[in-house]
Amino acid sequence: MRKYLPLFIFLMFFSFFLGVQIVFNDLDIFVSSQTDKTGIYEQYQKAFKETVLMTTENNVVKLSDVKSPIVILKFWASWCSPCLDEFKALVEFKKKFSDEQIVVFAITGEHHHRLNEINKAKRKVGINFPVILDHTGKIFSRFQINKIPSSIIFKDGKVFKHSNDESDLWNRDKLDRLYNLLKIR
Repeated sequence: MRKYLPLFIFLMFFSFFLGVQIVFNDLDIFVSSQTDKTGIYEQYQKAFKETVLMTTENNVVKLSDVKSPIVILKFWASWCSPCLDEFKALVEFKKKFSDEQIVVFAITGEHHHRLNEINKAKRKVGINFPVILDHTGKIFSRFQINKIPSSIIFKDGKVFKHSNDESDLWNRDKLDRLYNLLKIR
């Protein structure tokens, strides 16, 4: 038993040290993720103030001039099934509100030569808000969008919520909660 005592003590200290490292690493990840979120939100808000959009109907919209308290940027593509699935709930959500309450912009990185496919997708899911062609990728880049579907919800020019992946952000239950959280009247 005595000959195993040093090994036992070593294992106890090693386990304690490893446990402390894990706890501090978890705390560091939590703090850095909060910092990362704050940093990306600031970048989104800066981009919001500077971005000018051109709709497929050739209307020019400067985001900072939009009077609606809620602005939703939905990044998508006509060939993206999860994007189209999310649109179904978003279209229903938008039907409940006027443009003075909520404005939605559907931003696609597709080129002009795909306009027929974009319009087919728009009709298929009943998109009832402006579609933006970002064929140069400047808007996607400005908002650091590297995958779709992605969404950013702004309330009074500040980021309220964002999703950079396929999520259930647009399912009916989440939309009801969003409705209550935004206190849209």
